[in-house]
Amino acid sequence: MCVSGAATGEHCANVEIGNTGVEFDCGAIADTRRCTGFVVKNTNGGVASGTGDSGAPIYIVKADNSLGARGIVTEGNSNFIVTCNANVWGNPVCTSRFWAVSTETLKNQWGVVMDVE
Repeated sequence: MCVSGAATGEHCANVEIGNTGVEFDCGAIADTRRCTGFVVKNTNGGVASGTGDSGAPIYIVKADNSLGARGIVTEGNSNFIVTCNANVWGNPVCTSRFWAVSTETLKNQWGVVMDVE
């Protein structure tokens, strides 16, 4: 599985889905909007996402080298902060685990239509 963030770049090695069916705050103000999604983790404790990666795609590379969408980066988990060199101004915060919204939730809960060509 891979994550391709604007700030931290592409991460494929040691990145996998952890817990699924996880509920978390996903609104600008805590407790105003709840999301159901999954946890993505870097199994060796390295960077999985960072400041500026929100909205980044989470995907798998299939046997025929095509890509399969799995979700989008939503929010880093502040309990798993790691050192990073994110490509953003200021003090970037990177984590080895983050919450993500699945493509199913995007489609079923928010009515997102994915136009694939």
